[in-house]
Amino acid sequence: MVPFGKHPDVPPEILALRAGLAAIDDAGLDQRSIQAIFVGTAFGGTAMGQKILRHAPWGQRPVINVENACASGSTALLEAATWVASGRCDVALAIGVDTPASQGGGLIPLPPDDPLAAVGIPLPALYALTADHYLHHSGASARELASLVVTSRRHAAANPYAFFRTPVTVEEVLQSRPVAEPLTLFQCCPNADGAAAAVVVSAARARQLGTKVRLRAGQLRSGRVQSRFGPQSVVALTAREVYEAAGIGPEAIAVAEVHDAYSSALPPALEKLGLAPPYEAAARLAWGDYDYQGAGPVVNPSGGLLSRGHPPGATGLAQVFEVVTQLRGQAGARQVAGARVGLIQNQGGTVLDLETNAVAILLLTDS
Repeated sequence: MVPFGKHPDVPPEILALRAGLAAIDDAGLDQRSIQAIFVGTAFGGTAMGQKILRHAPWGQRPVINVENACASGSTALLEAATWVASGRCDVALAIGVDTPASQGGGLIPLPPDDPLAAVGIPLPALYALTADHYLHHSGASARELASLVVTSRRHAAANPYAFFRTPVTVEEVLQSRPVAEPLTLFQCCPNADGAAAAVVVSAARARQLGTKVRLRAGQLRSGRVQSRFGPQSVVALTAREVYEAAGIGPEAIAVAEVHDAYSSALPPALEKLGLAPPYEAAARLAWGDYDYQGAGPVVNPSGGLLSRGHPPGATGLAQVFEVVTQLRGQAGARQVAGARVGLIQNQGGTVLDLETNAVAILLLTDS
């Protein structure tokens, strides 16, 4: 992947190309061995994959462009894996890219036909309502919610790919500019320019390359449900399908990259993933249960969306990059000791259908 941040002088297709070239080199493959390319972008416009291919040394290849909101990158990866698993190709490349920081900043644009956005309820307002709901039912405090940002920044300080790496205090988080009560600016993920990529190979090619990390299970689920909370939410249902397919339960997870677009998104997500009992995650996060010395898996060692930054099309593959790096034991100062099983949770949608696209991917290492 490439560092997330501001890249005003670099077109998105070049950021994507850099991420793709780096992923292929990292896999130990010749650049021309790529047989199919899947490109996820939420705001990159038409034919992003073809624009990348103009500059790439990969020759003429099938290119599949994927738009699935903030889950575009992880969806591109699942599509690449499907092609490989079906035998249609042996080596596929998945790339995710977006550059909202260089497109004027501000709120991520929403579809004009979204009913809630049309009446002035943007994403921060919906996540603020999520915060109100969660704080009311859990008994957690605003300080506990703000402390999640402190942990996020501390983790990101050890990640050279993260956008925001400067430590903050709870007071600084609470005193940052109000956005939608009770959320402040530091509790909202920064829009970032960036790209990330992953190579997917067949089992036979993996043995040749000595690849240790496997995609054990992945699932995409879409559709509305009556509640975004509890066991029938889209994220919870997707996670259960992945655990069942993999034959691995949440208790085995050592490291997790979770879609924390806002501080209020993280606690309920951990609960939906089976990593915390209902309405206990915020307190346990504040206690350090999901930190390096905690009782649970280490959550968002990359800094997550809150500190790594959020180029919507690239986020899912950046999560994959982090977990693969952890499972390889190559994460340096942010390494999770002995990590063998990792989970990625990525999601996207509109304001009305916030979790319309929920993706869960389980990775593990053979060693």
